Amino acid sequence: MLSMNAQTDNIAELALPRLSDIKTKVDMGRELSEVDIRFMSQVTHYAQRSKRLINRLPEWHDFFTDVLRLHGEIVDKVIDNAEKTKS
Repeated sequence: MLSMNAQTDNIAELALPRLSDIKTKVDMGRELSEVDIRFMSQVTHYAQRSKRLINRLPEWHDFFTDVLRLHGEIVDKVIDNAEKTKS
């Protein structure tokens, strides 16, 4: 198992670029794949587990704020896209 710092470094390298890619995908009206959904679930789970780290290391606060903001924008767009296809 990776240490918390190694996990944080790993998520920092992967999360924002991947979330940006997913956001672009849903902005184009495309659906999330199972891999996208699993990734977003993992990011959410990791962010929730990292609350103590964020409190101890304030330099990570902006990063996790960006991750959660992007996650929320993706979820909102997926819902919006789903509502449009129902109409």
